[in-house]
Amino acid sequence: MRLVHLLPDLSISKQDCNMLKNLADTLAGHNIEQYNTLVVTKDGQADPKRWREVRRRDGMRIYKEQPTQIPATPQLLLLGTIQGTLDDIMYGAVATTDEAMKIKSACTQDSIQDSKVLYDVVHPTFDNPFRHVAAKWRLYEGRDYVSLDATGIVNTRRRERVGYSISHSVAFSQIPSFEETHGIERGNMSVCALYRQKTPTTVECYVRGFFDFNTQSEMLKNISLQTIATQWSAYARKSKCALVKKLSWKVRKNCGWSANSTRTHSFADDLDDFVSPRHRHRATTSCEATRCCVCHKSAYFLAPIRRTCTSCDQPVCSKCSLKKVVVALAPDQYTILERKRTFCMTCIVDVESHDVMTIAREELVGCQEEEEDDDAAYWARLSDAAAAAARDKKPPMAQRKSPAPSADVALWAHVGHHRTTIPPEATFDEHNEQIKQDLLGLITQYLQQEGFAMSSATIQDEANVKRHGRLQDRDALRRLGAAIMDGDWDLVAKLLGKHLKKFHAAHQGFLYAVCKQEYLELIDRQESQKAFTFLTTHLKPLEKVAAATSSSRHEFKELCYLLTCKAVGEADAFRDWEGVVRSREKLVEQLRATLALEEVISPQQDGESALAAPPVAMPDNRLVQLLHQSVAYQMEFSRYHPKTVPKVTTLLRDFECEVLPNAVKSTYVGHSQNVKFVTFVGTDGELLASGSSDATIKLWPTELPASQQRGSGEEERDDAMGTICRSWTRDLRGHSSRIWYLAASSSGERLYSGSGDGTVKIWDLRAALAERAAAQQAQSDDDDLLNGARGANVMQSAADAAAAVAAAASGAIAATTLPHSYSVTSAECLATLLSPAGGDVYAVNLHPSETHLVTGGYDQSVRLWDVATGAVAKTFRGHFASVCDAQFNRHANFIASGSKDGSIRLWDILSGLCVHTLRQTLGEVTSVSMASNGYTLLSGSRNNSNRLWDLRMLHTPRAQLSTGFPGGSGASSGGSSTSLSSFAGGGGGFGNGYTAANGTSVSGGAGFGSSVGLGGGGSSGGGGRSAEQRPLQRFKGHQNTAKNVVRASFGPRESFVLGGSEDGYVYVWEVATGKLLERLAGHRGVTYNARWHEKQALLASSSHDSTVKTWWWQDKKR
Repeated sequence: MRLVHLLPDLSISKQDCNMLKNLADTLAGHNIEQYNTLVVTKDGQADPKRWREVRRRDGMRIYKEQPTQIPATPQLLLLGTIQGTLDDIMYGAVATTDEAMKIKSACTQDSIQDSKVLYDVVHPTFDNPFRHVAAKWRLYEGRDYVSLDATGIVNTRRRERVGYSISHSVAFSQIPSFEETHGIERGNMSVCALYRQKTPTTVECYVRGFFDFNTQSEMLKNISLQTIATQWSAYARKSKCALVKKLSWKVRKNCGWSANSTRTHSFADDLDDFVSPRHRHRATTSCEATRCCVCHKSAYFLAPIRRTCTSCDQPVCSKCSLKKVVVALAPDQYTILERKRTFCMTCIVDVESHDVMTIAREELVGCQEEEEDDDAAYWARLSDAAAAAARDKKPPMAQRKSPAPSADVALWAHVGHHRTTIPPEATFDEHNEQIKQDLLGLITQYLQQEGFAMSSATIQDEANVKRHGRLQDRDALRRLGAAIMDGDWDLVAKLLGKHLKKFHAAHQGFLYAVCKQEYLELIDRQESQKAFTFLTTHLKPLEKVAAATSSSRHEFKELCYLLTCKAVGEADAFRDWEGVVRSREKLVEQLRATLALEEVISPQQDGESALAAPPVAMPDNRLVQLLHQSVAYQMEFSRYHPKTVPKVTTLLRDFECEVLPNAVKSTYVGHSQNVKFVTFVGTDGELLASGSSDATIKLWPTELPASQQRGSGEEERDDAMGTICRSWTRDLRGHSSRIWYLAASSSGERLYSGSGDGTVKIWDLRAALAERAAAQQAQSDDDDLLNGARGANVMQSAADAAAAVAAAASGAIAATTLPHSYSVTSAECLATLLSPAGGDVYAVNLHPSETHLVTGGYDQSVRLWDVATGAVAKTFRGHFASVCDAQFNRHANFIASGSKDGSIRLWDILSGLCVHTLRQTLGEVTSVSMASNGYTLLSGSRNNSNRLWDLRMLHTPRAQLSTGFPGGSGASSGGSSTSLSSFAGGGGGFGNGYTAANGTSVSGGAGFGSSVGLGGGGSSGGGGRSAEQRPLQRFKGHQNTAKNVVRASFGPRESFVLGGSEDGYVYVWEVATGKLLERLAGHRGVTYNARWHEKQALLASSSHDSTVKTWWWQDKKR
């Protein structure tokens, strides 16, 4: 029965809105107090003297109140637990629109036949998306209700988060009654549901309701109560409702639809189109996917993979998929459509673990934006998108999913790169005790708010134990200092033995000083017999400590000589002894200095200082506020400002502008021959380093000063050149041949270069960094100098910077920090590492700890160098041609190397063995690059393709596992046992009889690298390529076939691949699809490499035209 169309639009005055809002707050507070004082038995059940259980289902117990003096208002009580989190339950409970109410009713099965939101009193906000107060109408079987509904989350006095959902009957004269016309009785009720996080995975539920059925018949009342008790089982399905809503949100988001609305063409016409047209189109293609996206198992002709995940549009096998119900509203705005759709386990886990607050806020923002749009314009945009998709013959959702550069035009505004003048690490001292206490307070507050009460209590208990221990140490040290000043040596010995054992290393030296002081006082009092006994029993065992800690090697002999003296000053070693009182004061000072406990024994920590600096009350949700400020700071100092604030989905890495470069920013001119390599210097990327065939390395400023930007000469400024820079910061000379590779330390103070002269040079860049910092400081302070502000500070900072430049340029700093085995060859070259076999060094990369280097070159070997000593730590042999690139993985336990023999080898650092060999490149490997996740490898080959590999998929075929590795090898920390097999047949065009080390399993112990275990691949000869060695993705479109070393690397967020090409373009591909997104034109020769810098949000490229270019995103429509 549909009665919604008979309900008029409700209008409520502002005064009545305030009254309804206060009523909702009063009901919530009253019910929370009743909940706290509810009398229950020990097993969590209601008091049987007052409540009688009438139904039990899904962990819920529903009770009916025993007969009371007011039989007209019977009560029901529900107690139990629900699986999930408090935010999930509230997300499933809140319903702000008619559509949301109908979907919620379908998910929870609460027997509501029709419903409508009559009037919104309080709208949800971004800070509190679950706070909603509205007047609603519900229709059940033969009965309807008009009620004030309120939802939200409040903090109790015990700092617990409690969610509430209230339905309280109210009467509006504008809402008609349907009793006479349709036989629908109007009922009255007051129901309040409260939710509290009990454990990290369960929520405690409390529901209490009063009902007035407008009848005197006890039988009808009992029947109605039984019906309502059955309907209350829907409270156990709130988490299911939240999951269905989150699944719908994820599908709409991945498909490009609005996160809050289902008013799209494919979604409104039929729920079968929920999967979007791209799924049906994919089923008709002949190139059907043969690998599950979760377990990566291959399909075969008897059992192909026919399922496709509704969310990610990836093939999935039956074991890795689940069917979930998806609910939507039909185009008639009344019928609820429910369909089961297939989802992969990855999407299910991602949805279940996704932050509900983020989803609710995103839906709220999308709802507000959609309400501001005109309906006609809204449908026009959809029609245009559908028409464009039809013209391109591509699914519209796939187009929206691909981050095309044109989509960024409306999302970002270019403002330039900002550089903070305050180092973040200089803002506070993380070792300060007050800072540590504040950090613990932030953590415990967040844990309490998220429902981790036990974890929060554990942290507080441990902090109290440590604080109690510090108080005990402080009291003991105060007593120790007082005992020393009073000369109570028995108490001193007792306190030293009881409380200061944890300072054992310092305790011995201080114990000797205490014993010496007591001994000298005995000599001063002429108690020779006691002094002799004390010397033999206490000082003699500490004779070695005396030799190690005292200024004189023969101090113990001088102590023995004092037995024959009448005064302490008669011995030469103690002529400066200042008497008992002064020496005791010095001993107390030594106690503070030796044990480094000045803060513990300082009087600054007494109650007086506490009164002077009262504790600061911690604001609510302080940790999240600080994180918001941190992310906002990162966005503010990024090169591009988003026009709409993006939602950060992870805090594990800094915010990065998700833009693709499309224009030249700057062109650096100065090299006389081609530039083989370019890289950013350090994590800040303030400098660019370029290596050329003219045997020089030039350092360029990433941001050009205003004086160097070409304001005139427009004929030299165009899209292909950008801003021309003809002056460099440094010109590093010392190599005698071309520069092949450059690598910089994270701080930017060191640069490592590999050259064709067979050497690796280490350069000191501190002078260049100091000059760059001085120039930036002077540029940023120009306005202040003109205004006369901060003049003294600016001049002082400029003087300091100039002094640092002079010191670094003189070579004094470098000379004092170099090992003895190194010799300074120039003011900036710190050391030269000579390859034992000679030949070009094509690759140089730095260990994550920056203690070792890896090199690869013409001698077909990969070498690991110790930076401190300049010696070769290990040599890895196995390639049969030049090694063009070598990289450490994230954990630095193995090295990946690519060679001109067409193979990529993975080397275990501890054992030196090759644990796997990839031979599916079909061309000479010119570059390898490891992703930050540690298992994704990007390779570039001279067959016009770059390939992406998943190292987790490098498993040995089952045939070899069952037969026991006929040619395997193994190694362990206790020893190594290697068995190398010679394959007949030289895969990849090489000769027969060479050695390979496949199928190796390595486990190791200590060292700068940890062990790695990788299953070997198939054989390399006889055409036996296994399916496990197929790449995840191929990136094509560029040219790489000649004798040039063209390299590829990861781009922004490692979601894109950047590569050079022999046609002079810089290519940008998408990792997920392999689609070519950009072809950047600007160079006039071969583009050798391209590098992306996250903090600068710039791309740098080097070319055969002797130039270096930086690329950025530019709004070309302006």
